Amino acid sequence: MLFCGAREWRLGSAASGRPDDLSLAALLERGPDGNPHVRIHDFVFGQNFEYFTDPSGASWESVLVPAFPNTMGGQSDHVLVPKLVVKSRHVSNETQVDRLLSRTQLEGMVVNRTEGLDADEAGVLRDDYPGIDAERCIILEEGRQPSDGGMVFLMGGGIALALGGLGLLFYNSNRV
Repeated sequence: MLFCGAREWRLGSAASGRPDDLSLAALLERGPDGNPHVRIHDFVFGQNFEYFTDPSGASWESVLVPAFPNTMGGQSDHVLVPKLVVKSRHVSNETQVDRLLSRTQLEGMVVNRTEGLDADEAGVLRDDYPGIDAERCIILEEGRQPSDGGMVFLMGGGIALALGGLGLLFYNSNRV
């Protein structure tokens, strides 16, 4: 919980409650710095997406799909190198992916400050987009909102309670 709380605090402290409204080209020019809470427009999605399932394989946990500035000039996305990947944890089947891919605006958080693409995610994206630089790619987590101070406080309170409980157990075990 301490790690999650610190990560949420780090991301949320840099975010504004109001998203920056940017074209994808403007976000790519700005990079992952600045207000991580963004709403993007003027983009097209790549032709391929990747989904990841829970350990049982029964349900989808997340979907990754590259997005490109709307100025591709009719080029196939296979000749372009993705510089932004949209990550969604709100998509659990192909029908929902189709809804995501039909959107013309996306709001979410640029999460590069706190997380990157893991080895599995980077590997499957490289299969479809060999030139992708997973270390430098902007990751936009669709639908994610900045955490308010209350959420971070609750995480910290949970940690304090857990430590207090462990302290009581330790204290009582030494008294016996």
